Amino acid sequence: HGTYDASEPISDGVNIVSEVGSATHTILNGPIEILAADILLGRMRQGFTINGPILVVAGVDATTIYINWNDIYDFVTNEGDGLLDATFNFWGDDGPDTVGLVNVYPTLPETSDTIIGYMDSHDFSAVTAISFSSLLLDGFSEREALTALDFAATFGGFEADEILELIDEYGRLAVSRAVRGSGGDWDEFLALLIGFGVGGGGGGGLLGGGAGRAVGEGGLPLYVAGQLLPLSVELFHPVTGEPIEDAVVSYSVCRTLEDGSGEIVACGVIPYHDGVEAYVHSYDTSGLEPGVYDIYIGPGDGTSQHFQIEIIAE
Repeated sequence: HGTYDASEPISDGVNIVSEVGSATHTILNGPIEILAADILLGRMRQGFTINGPILVVAGVDATTIYINWNDIYDFVTNEGDGLLDATFNFWGDDGPDTVGLVNVYPTLPETSDTIIGYMDSHDFSAVTAISFSSLLLDGFSEREALTALDFAATFGGFEADEILELIDEYGRLAVSRAVRGSGGDWDEFLALLIGFGVGGGGGGGLLGGGAGRAVGEGGLPLYVAGQLLPLSVELFHPVTGEPIEDAVVSYSVCRTLEDGSGEIVACGVIPYHDGVEAYVHSYDTSGLEPGVYDIYIGPGDGTSQHFQIEIIAE
């Protein structure tokens, strides 16, 4: 580490690297003139902050020269023969300044130390760390960026602003859950993200708790303790419209206590019945104390359906 005058021309093949650690603390000042082939200037974890211009002179085989993992704040000029490799460098806020045949991509959107820090903290490859950094610079939070990387790796073909819009609309956790549960299938992703289409089945159904039943003073369907409460729901794919037959549909029965809090009194799974193409279950209300009960149905897509009933004494 330290600051060095690098103005003496490089006239022999050599590897020039810093002490392992931070390029920020190893600084090369002055013009760097490369007169020979087979030169390496910087590599991952052993790069430099380079404040002067770099010149590969005419007649040198530039294809054997590698300038990587540095923070470069001046021009790189290639007057030699062939393409010069100057990839994986940070070029300041204004981007690469080059003359001649110089390959600069991928570039580092932040300093080399920052990108390496992302690699270490998240176990990223260099390319993934660059993408992660770019997402942060585009306005993503760190958690949103991680979700966006999962999404892009699974589906691809989307711009960062499109992914951010998706996260803003549905929430990061919903997008992340849908990506991980989709198995790479786009229709399955949409189903998990948007939620299954829901229709009420027969026998009173999910969406009303018993149409046509007597109602109490609060307008809720009335059940005498011991009666069967019919629970039924039809699920269909929100994109294809096809019925969903293999969801895990759960139910919970919650009593509302006098202080307004809820107490779960029962829960279970509603099976699918081929004959009616719906998930159907009859819940026995025996033993339920009089009062108001909340019924929650979980279709298995992260959403929840809800209605209320009132239980009266036998």
